[in-house]
Amino acid sequence: IRSVIPLNTSGQPIFTIANNLPWFYSFMKSLAKISSPLLFIILGAQIHFSAVKTMKKLLIIGNILRLIIAPLLGFLSYYLMINFNLLSLSPAIVSALLALYGSPSPALAAVMAEEMDCDGELARQGVIWTTALSMFTLFLWTSFFRMTNWL
Repeated sequence: IRSVIPLNTSGQPIFTIANNLPWFYSFMKSLAKISSPLLFIILGAQIHFSAVKTMKKLLIIGNILRLIIAPLLGFLSYYLMINFNLLSLSPAIVSALLALYGSPSPALAAVMAEEMDCDGELARQGVIWTTALSMFTLFLWTSFFRMTNWL
């Protein structure tokens, strides 16, 4: 779109939302700030805790895979690469990898599962439970990496 907007003599666009529609730009900026919390509110409104009984086994397996097995396999592969001198890790990289592997399931996974006619309820439950349990697992992973001097 920017390539179509005409430019003035100094090379600046003649029309920009930030300059010409500041009220709309401010609204969109505020909307962008609340998008993630709003998604969690909507997701929480759609959750049915009574459904946990029927999908308890799948939730336990999913939480273990997402919060324990995925970080374990990810860091094991990086540890092997370090031993074969393929790469080196700094504390900043370890922190980023911990955020990548140890984070809960993304909220958009539930929306995507619903839109693709998959089990939306299971996806919503997975997001809620991995988010709640990641408070503990991220603390444990961080403590482990502090004890091993990786962080």
